[in-house]
Amino acid sequence: METNKVLSIALGIMVIAGILFVVVWPEVKRALASRSGIETTARVRGIEQTAIRDETKKFLYRVTLEVNLPGEAPYVVTVTQAMPWMLGPGMAGGEVPVRVHPRFRSWVVVLPPGPRRA
Repeated sequence: METNKVLSIALGIMVIAGILFVVVWPEVKRALASRSGIETTARVRGIEQTAIRDETKKFLYRVTLEVNLPGEAPYVVTVTQAMPWMLGPGMAGGEVPVRVHPRFRSWVVVLPPGPRRA
């Protein structure tokens, strides 16, 4: 009976840790890229609004970007982020400011345009 109780507790801890990893890890990546990232531009190849909202009830957008880092070949990455300034599919083809983590190039954060970046 004690073994079943220990296994149940261990399984519960693993499930909670898994849920936290899925929920928290994207935010950690975004925060690291925002703080220590290289600021550059990216061309929007595609954008779609998801049915999912973040904690502030803003819709998340799934954006495919062609990132242009100085001195490197452009590469494509997909980012899912709340971007209330995005105007939807009409944004495709335009350039947006982004920050890229210096070590992990797939960790990209789309920045708001203009003075709101500060």
